[in-house]
Amino acid sequence: MGACRSPKKLISVSSGNSINGIYFYNALFERLGISASYTNATMTAVTDIREIFEHNQLFGASIAAPFKIDIIPYLDKLTVQADLTGSVNSVRFCTKDGLVGHNTDYEAALELFSDWLNGNNFPNVEIYGAGGVVVSIVKALKEVKPLATISLHCRNARAGIALCKALEIEWKSTPESSHVDLWINATPATQIEPNTVGKYCINAKTVFDLVGNQGVSEFEYIVSQRQQPYLRGFSFYRLQFLRQFFFYFETILDNGVFDEIANRRVIESV
Repeated sequence: MGACRSPKKLISVSSGNSINGIYFYNALFERLGISASYTNATMTAVTDIREIFEHNQLFGASIAAPFKIDIIPYLDKLTVQADLTGSVNSVRFCTKDGLVGHNTDYEAALELFSDWLNGNNFPNVEIYGAGGVVVSIVKALKEVKPLATISLHCRNARAGIALCKALEIEWKSTPESSHVDLWINATPATQIEPNTVGKYCINAKTVFDLVGNQGVSEFEYIVSQRQQPYLRGFSFYRLQFLRQFFFYFETILDNGVFDEIANRRVIESV
């Protein structure tokens, strides 16, 4: 991708704080002896992202909601995955290409759904929420299972209906529980009102919460008490992180090294 800035400075662009990114990137830099740093950059807009990259001599940025689509007009180039989804979660600077946007959410979802929906050619999938990652989730579902039935509900009906139309999926007018093969939460609601959201997925065969918690959340406990198979969002985060690391550093990160650091974090938090 051309010569890149060094030492490498990376940021997390979000409207809040990056908890996982700060921990894992800096722990990996120390573990692997990489001359780089990763910090948070709380923003309300990304209109000046080019100036931020130049002023701070940034090497890369992880892009979180609600900026995964908004940032695209300010980039110089998109990878195939970012162009396909119209969504970016990783930006890298190189002198040859300028600011390059990539989407590792999509890549991670492809692998995850290939594993979890193996053998089910006609899955019925329901999504709760309309955040920036939803486009990647739907695109990956359609790639892995073209005959899947996909529906979506979110609190902002206007935005939800528009998203469903763009993605050619079904709008669900109520969050009430349906009998589905896979129910996906794409909101922070499982952390805020786990009991309420828990009722929305009571009839799902499998529950997938995209919130990237490492430990057991109250929502996961509620689901496990009903003996429903549960896919923790951290599994998804792990997959997309490994691909993001490769995008930034063009080096395949050993899965065992990531897992070692993840386990150390759990031990240190006890």
